[in-house]
Amino acid sequence: MKQGRDITRTREMEKKYKEFKLQSASYNREKFIFDLKNEEVLVKYKYWVIIPNSFPYDGVLQVHHMLVPKRFFSTSREMNEEERNELEQIKEGMDERYDGIFENFTHTRSVLAHYHLHLMLLRHYEN
Repeated sequence: MKQGRDITRTREMEKKYKEFKLQSASYNREKFIFDLKNEEVLVKYKYWVIIPNSFPYDGVLQVHHMLVPKRFFSTSREMNEEERNELEQIKEGMDERYDGIFENFTHTRSVLAHYHLHLMLLRHYEN
């Protein structure tokens, strides 16, 4: 279905991402989880954290962070009530920092085992 180059990442970032996937013994799309002990945490909540995306969609986004649950689960259906309530509170306060929040469909997710949402600030170009 995809044709041509993926424009969501710059060529440099796409190369870095592909090298990571090839060289990293720890990367497995179905088993990979974010190592929250070693990630740079930008904002910490009771059940969630915001971390930078190591391989951002820098071709189209100025800022690309991820909202990741501290507990490991793979789908939104697995969230407990406390996690869901806090997620809703977090989303309500995002208007000032981000342009949008994005969730990939399962078939396009590069991380299946650890649910996450993308927080985006779009790259704005002057006319």
